Amino acid sequence: MLRYKPLELLTPALTWNLHKRADMSAIAFTVPRLSKVHCAQGQAQTFAWDAGVPGLGLRVTAGGSASFIFQSRFCGKSVRMTIGDLKNWSIPNAQDRARQLQRMLDDGLDPRIVVTDQKAAHAAIRANDQKQQVTALEVWAQYIEEKKSTWGHHHHND
Repeated sequence: MLRYKPLELLTPALTWNLHKRADMSAIAFTVPRLSKVHCAQGQAQTFAWDAGVPGLGLRVTAGGSASFIFQSRFCGKSVRMTIGDLKNWSIPNAQDRARQLQRMLDDGLDPRIVVTDQKAAHAAIRANDQKQQVTALEVWAQYIEEKKSTWGHHHHND
């Protein structure tokens, strides 16, 4: 009988706190607070972490771009994924996406692989749809072939 819980069996919030560096302070994400986050001079990127949703962060680069990210651990290794640009994602939507990614980890799924598989499945569906699309020239050629026997010589030459 185990007298301790393996790291993977701990709650997501507790797991996150065990791996969180001491210098990563969390703030409640609001639009005014996020607009004040800037990359420190001499650094390539700066992170701000959401106090409400474990693993949700904002990465701001030296170039000024800001993106929501998700960071956690899976099978003892760090997992970091970009959720989306701050300009295109609302805070509640980014929080929902971070919770969804954490649920995948809790279910034993690597969200990076899940997202890659979903993109591949969508690409296969699009490719299949394109194969099934009939062009106007193909339809016209079939129409001419079917009507050819009923047309006269002059009509066919047109």
